[in-house]
Amino acid sequence: MISPQIFAIVSSQDINDDERTELQAAYKNTLENLEQAEHYIKETKKSLASLGELLKGDTTTSTEDVIKVEDEKTEMEDVYKILDTKHAWERIDQQKRPEHATDTGTDFLSKVLAYSSKRLPEEKSEIDLSGFKIRFVNDENRDYFIACIEFGVDDIDTDLIIKSYIKIHNEFLVMFPGMCESGVCLLQQREWRRHKLILVLRNSMASTDPGSLLMLSFISMSKADELFFQLYIPQDKNLTSYRNAKEELVPSYGIQYLNQSTIAYNPRDYLEDIHLFTKIDSSTANLTSVESATKFYTNQSVSIFNETDENSIKLSSTMAIIDNSFDLSDPLTNNGIYFNTLRFKSRDDAIIDWSLVINRVYRVFPQNQSKPNALSEIYMECYNIKERLIVKLGAAFSVECRVSGMLSPEIRVYQTKNPNGRRTKDFPGFYILRLEDNIASLVIITTYSVQLEDDGEYSIIAGSNGMYLQESFRLQVIEDEV
Repeated sequence: MISPQIFAIVSSQDINDDERTELQAAYKNTLENLEQAEHYIKETKKSLASLGELLKGDTTTSTEDVIKVEDEKTEMEDVYKILDTKHAWERIDQQKRPEHATDTGTDFLSKVLAYSSKRLPEEKSEIDLSGFKIRFVNDENRDYFIACIEFGVDDIDTDLIIKSYIKIHNEFLVMFPGMCESGVCLLQQREWRRHKLILVLRNSMASTDPGSLLMLSFISMSKADELFFQLYIPQDKNLTSYRNAKEELVPSYGIQYLNQSTIAYNPRDYLEDIHLFTKIDSSTANLTSVESATKFYTNQSVSIFNETDENSIKLSSTMAIIDNSFDLSDPLTNNGIYFNTLRFKSRDDAIIDWSLVINRVYRVFPQNQSKPNALSEIYMECYNIKERLIVKLGAAFSVECRVSGMLSPEIRVYQTKNPNGRRTKDFPGFYILRLEDNIASLVIITTYSVQLEDDGEYSIIAGSNGMYLQESFRLQVIEDEV
């Protein structure tokens, strides 16, 4: 609870560092307590409703049920207000296929993402993840599924880069906040330290298979720290069952790294294992089920994956200390990129399933190098791509390619029409987004509604300082399933 001294600080014009720290801590604790209290009130109302039905001996609607439904209807009011303010419904209904692949809106988004990427801090020694809350509803009047993921960050000045994979027509499409297309929209609202990520998806476009992944969001906290948030449809439900708004609270976590993310070592000093320590604490979650894994990349062809040994994890109900180590005398593990991954899962009785993953990137290399070998290897890797892609008319798909080892390469996408073989880089119907992360340069090619004229060959060419890499795929558009 906030003390009278805190209110006195708020009303004062002058706030020193100690008072600011006390105010920030009080705000955080009060916010967490309020969210927990809201959760307990809702659970209590549900229990009272069930008890009322049991005592009456019938299935008539009780006063508690009416209150509960009214509460659930009003829970999404702030989300609908954001959708109205950002004209989401008009954008979804009126959006048309881009006339050119080099759409100016996409170019602008690329520049915004590049600016935000440069502003990211190099690393964060501590990450405070508080107040994660998931709200969702199946809006039967509009025939849309709406989900809002809300979370807090520990730094008001932090610029977050959010990249989401949305499952549409059983294919994953890459979307960034602010992108709206026919039948789907992804928006972000920032309110001081609170962020709201809102997904609007037409029911006919959504996967209704129980147990399937609905949404995967990557949140870049720094150049070395990334958060993954995955939303699943429960095994015993589908999206159409959520006619009233539901809410799921995610426990708060504090992550502390005891090592810097860049490890430039002197080979003479290290003859044994190096240890990387991660401390996790939470007052609202049981940490005994935390999972940890590591992946080490030395170049394009070598990848080492290990789950952290149980003996290297010291667990309690409120704190976990994880010790990950690797051998610096081993050529396979002493020069590359080391991914340290922590995973937290929803409880068994969660209304909707979720998974929270924290990823820390370590760069490991000897002092006589400027970067790890994995960043020096030149290669292009494309996802969701094969020699021939067969896509149904009107469906959506994305292709994402990552280019490593080149400094700010120029990446171009060409379409070769069949049967005349005309090649162009200015073709309609596709969004082409270019950006860079802390390891590679990316190009993302997306269309939300494939048409027959999209049939043809596509080439992705990356070049820098006279070096070129190329990947190609054949897109075949069909009117019926084959």
